[in-house]
Amino acid sequence: MAETNEAIKQAFKDMLDGTSYDKITVSALCKKLGISRRTFYRHFETLDDVVEALVYDDFIGPVRSIRATLPIEEIKSAGRLLVERSHKVFYEERKRYRKLLNYKGNMSLVETITRETYQLNQEIYQDYTLAPDEKDFAAYFAAASSAMIFAWWITEREDIEPKRMAKLTYEWAFSHWNDIDRGKG
Repeated sequence: MAETNEAIKQAFKDMLDGTSYDKITVSALCKKLGISRRTFYRHFETLDDVVEALVYDDFIGPVRSIRATLPIEEIKSAGRLLVERSHKVFYEERKRYRKLLNYKGNMSLVETITRETYQLNQEIYQDYTLAPDEKDFAAYFAAASSAMIFAWWITEREDIEPKRMAKLTYEWAFSHWNDIDRGKG
């Protein structure tokens, strides 16, 4: 099952390299893979779900993996590295993500990244010593600002290298959370 899931995602990415999202169909994807539509639908309900799986694989999954293995204090100190990693992956996949910016409508990739990251941030911020409304605000703010920064970066400022963009993102959007958590904010 996992092999088929990965094969579908890879075939989707390969197809996206040669065409726009709206030209990809489940039938064409199945034909490329030599699988039935029924097999596709055992793994994904729609092509949109394939996009969401790619976002998860590139951004959310790795952070959840690290979070599951490291104590909270080490995760907080590894924040910059996590931001650098996500920027590196996003930059490497920028041509595909640029094609996916509006996959379900205006700025739908931003909405997907925001939603997925917001859920992850809610889990992360539960360990912070903030009021519940502040935790919720912080989780959404960090998610939405990151998603918008990614969209701006791949459409307007692709010339900024991933390490530099990660530094800017971390310094402007994330670094102050440790001060807030320690009661300095």
